[in-house]
Amino acid sequence: ILSERSDFDAFVFLSAGLGLKTEQEKQLRILDDQKWVENFVEKPWDQALKVWNSQAVFQHSSEKTADEKPWPRWAIEKALTSFGLATQEDFRSMVKTTKIPTMYVLGEMDFKYQNMWKEIGFTEHVQKLIILDQGHRVLKGSQEILSAALFNFVIDRFQSTEHAP
Repeated sequence: ILSERSDFDAFVFLSAGLGLKTEQEKQLRILDDQKWVENFVEKPWDQALKVWNSQAVFQHSSEKTADEKPWPRWAIEKALTSFGLATQEDFRSMVKTTKIPTMYVLGEMDFKYQNMWKEIGFTEHVQKLIILDQGHRVLKGSQEILSAALFNFVIDRFQSTEHAP
């Protein structure tokens, strides 16, 4: 498990889920991801993207992606089938128990992920950043705030290690 590995100096979760709790949830997610693969493979890009963006998780995202350039269909399939949530570990217990500095970044209106992170609670090693007026797509809508926060998080980690001058 990641919390037992000494080769990590910090963890950063950017608008990210912590994993699925049960095998049943994973199997349902695999089926759901397969439907999304079919959506992107079978429909024209603008239609597929419109359906993708209509998901509840994107409801409060201020950044629209209608003008986003098409991704290669094979890359979308690979991302959903090989790196999707169903393939990930459940990180809840790791985040609750780790002594490794951890930062998570969420949009203020990303209610689904806000609730998931509330389950974790807070520890001295977990720092949160809630970006105001943002939904799930914090990476697209607040680059300056995010860049500064990540820079400070990394600098703080570096200065607190033996590498500090």
